[in-house]
Amino acid sequence: MGTIGGIAGGGYYFAKKKTIRETADSVGDLAGKDFDITKYLSDEYADQTLIEFFKNISSISSKFTDGEASLATISEVTPYAQTVAEKLTEALAKFGLEVTTDGILNTSFTDYSSYLQDSLKASKLSALIGVEPNGSLLSLLCFGEEGVNYTIDSEGNVVMLDGSKQLTVGDFTDNGATTDLFYRISLKAVMSTNENASFDDPIVRAVLYGTKGVDYITETTANPETGETGETIVMLPLSYTYEDDGTGAFSLKNDHDDIIDSALYSVDPSSGVIALFSSAPESEDDAPSSYLAKDESDGKYYAYKTREDLEAGLLGDESKRVLHKAATLGDVTAGDFAGMFEGVKIADLLNVTAESEAAMRTIAYGSEGKDYKIEDGKIVMLGGAKPRTLKDLKNDNDLISSMYLKDILGVTPENGNDTTIALAYGKEGKNYIYDKSTKTVTMLKKTYTARYVLPSGAGVPVLTLFNDDGVKVTDETATGAYDSASNEWHFDGAGTNGGTYTAKKAENSLGKYTYHIYSSEDESSPVTYDYRTISDLTNLDSQELLGGITLRSALKINAADSSADPILIALAYGTQGVAYELTKDSSTGDTIVTMKPIAYTASYDSANGAYVWKNENGVSVVPSAVNGSAYEFIRTENGVSRYVYAQNVAGAGEYALCDAFGNSLTYEERTISSLKSANAKEVFNGIELRTILSEDKNDKINLYLLYGKEAKYNAVSGQYENGNYYIDAEGNVALLGKPNTIADLRAGGENSLISKIRTDLTIGDILGESANDNKILKHITDATLDNLGSKINKLKITDVFESDIYETDGAGNKTMKAEWSYLLHDPDRPDESPEYTINDMSALMENMKKNIRTKSVAELNRDFALELNETFLATPLDPAVAGKEGVVGDLSMSELTDYIPLLIAKLQTSGS
Repeated sequence: MGTIGGIAGGGYYFAKKKTIRETADSVGDLAGKDFDITKYLSDEYADQTLIEFFKNISSISSKFTDGEASLATISEVTPYAQTVAEKLTEALAKFGLEVTTDGILNTSFTDYSSYLQDSLKASKLSALIGVEPNGSLLSLLCFGEEGVNYTIDSEGNVVMLDGSKQLTVGDFTDNGATTDLFYRISLKAVMSTNENASFDDPIVRAVLYGTKGVDYITETTANPETGETGETIVMLPLSYTYEDDGTGAFSLKNDHDDIIDSALYSVDPSSGVIALFSSAPESEDDAPSSYLAKDESDGKYYAYKTREDLEAGLLGDESKRVLHKAATLGDVTAGDFAGMFEGVKIADLLNVTAESEAAMRTIAYGSEGKDYKIEDGKIVMLGGAKPRTLKDLKNDNDLISSMYLKDILGVTPENGNDTTIALAYGKEGKNYIYDKSTKTVTMLKKTYTARYVLPSGAGVPVLTLFNDDGVKVTDETATGAYDSASNEWHFDGAGTNGGTYTAKKAENSLGKYTYHIYSSEDESSPVTYDYRTISDLTNLDSQELLGGITLRSALKINAADSSADPILIALAYGTQGVAYELTKDSSTGDTIVTMKPIAYTASYDSANGAYVWKNENGVSVVPSAVNGSAYEFIRTENGVSRYVYAQNVAGAGEYALCDAFGNSLTYEERTISSLKSANAKEVFNGIELRTILSEDKNDKINLYLLYGKEAKYNAVSGQYENGNYYIDAEGNVALLGKPNTIADLRAGGENSLISKIRTDLTIGDILGESANDNKILKHITDATLDNLGSKINKLKITDVFESDIYETDGAGNKTMKAEWSYLLHDPDRPDESPEYTINDMSALMENMKKNIRTKSVAELNRDFALELNETFLATPLDPAVAGKEGVVGDLSMSELTDYIPLLIAKLQTSGS
């Protein structure tokens, strides 16, 4: 009976009493080495018996079938899944993604794509593209201004201030208006990226802060540490007047004397409070942009942002008043940067002093004795009068003069600065050209172009005339301006140009639709631009007047300065290597900026018998006309379309472009007018990321952001395919297409750069060599974040745990370890070797159950170190009961469970 009890106890001890951990420890002891089962099973399952384990594993297996499986599902069984999640979280955090280990673990494989997309949008742009809070333009965009939007604590961490927040990827990609992004950045902060910028210049101050005495004042303050005094800019509160205009009607004016449209405000008759709206309200529920309340002490109305601020203001709290704001980069790109100069004082602009001629003093200060007087050699304003600004001059026709500004300013294209040259001559290349060798200025002919465009609401293109600013000419006569027979345009009336004039095809011009203008007074000579006069200050549009100032000058930036902000350089010059190049002067060693020629590339399409053209960016372009070996194109730059030509085309190759008169075309430095609202987004979005982010060839994420997907070498074709770049034999990046731009980074949708991170970057790209340290990840380095779940599902158990499953002898032969054979061999299919995956957990458990039932007790004792007594195992069987001869150790577990009751019954019968 003792033997029988030992046999029965051994079976139950193995199946119900001994945990998997204990079994594994016994195996390790038997093999003379550690066998840590917790590398493969979680503590929860390692501390269960086999019977408990089989029972519980079925609920996990069902989740794979139902599509609910996640890394957390796998982590319930094996801790390797937790390691995968931790590694991914760590890597993606460096990549800028706002993900958590719990999120990676608990998101089902089917929902990974949307989870990662949402995480990307919530991520900080600074982390994604590797920007530090260093005051650069990109830093200003991501963080704002130090001391205004954020501060750096003692640990070096960024701490956002007063409700400010870092720009997220979602902010960047969901916001279609570039100027909205730029409103985050003050223009002074932008100019401060250049250490040579000066903020004392009155013109610069007018651009940055507006009109002194209206938008801001200066106060002299002392540095408490050094005692040195200096000027501090103090922005003034917005103020309005609401009074009878002399006709019995009341009108609202701002502090720049602009009349506010009556549709934009309403007056509360009981309190006198004015509700001001940014656009005409459509319902009573529309909230005002501000509230205006009168201050009886000076009769002015001051603005308050909210009703709470209004109530505080009515009780005397002046701190709640809305202040004028310093200019932002958004103001620059919003379309009227030149209009920001209207606050510049004429005296500052033209250097008018008490010693200047009386006419100039009148223009700058008004009437002597009434508006000003001269006292001790200085101008003293009288009776509240203020020095005249550009805006005052534009609104006062009595001051119009025919004096040339070049004479007043004493400026030539060689001795002036960009502002005075633009005021006196206009834009070089459009209004005039300057010959440095002869020091002569030649004013250029006004050149118009015509092209077919689709009119609004119509489906038939109409030939339309445009001036040299790209603006449609709108003063055609009612009977039609264009005479197709003569290819001339006839105008009669006060329109864009005024008077009677004719646009005739320009002599010696290439193509058909380039024109010069002839006035009715002189039809023999084309109209040319003239030197600017005082009257131009009042008559010309702000963009026309000052739009020719280069951004290089306005922003105090130079591409030759290696410390200059790369975004500002890209805004001012374009892309290095495409629009300009840097060379060294051999004699001085100075860096020289040279604007490059513009060229298109032709390849011959033998199938169609025609040339296929691409512009300098690799984008296909179609000729608008072909005349022999001359190809005409319509090229649009900075919002202005012009005809350009490739001449003497004789085969595939690159061809430099020329204008309609055969003059070679080079890229131009961008001007203020380049950033008018129609072009600001295009200019900013066109900046290549490689101009603002340093290239790191060892960082696949960095290269992906700069260039896109890496191409793979095809040994059959001998070409790199399915990508945008590869690393050549010298270790340099070789491009197969266009590098990524800010537009690519900002784009939305599933095909955007941000979205495709999930599908283009692999685990190997993200984790690098560290992926090989993880048993699961090293087998799926080609997986993307998008298909990670399905890749894990398909992993073969024998691949993931190969080194644990097999023992290898000196000859390289592999033998499966005993404990693994119970999981990986199906006793019902002894001749097959199924390739099990992690998804086949239930099948493995079934194999284990079958093998335990069919293996002999001796084999189980050997394989799992059950510590059964050898004498017990060698106990002879009762052939009459067992149906065969042998020993107890030869019985399987199922045979043993049958044998024990039968043996007991026989012994009881024989005993009775």
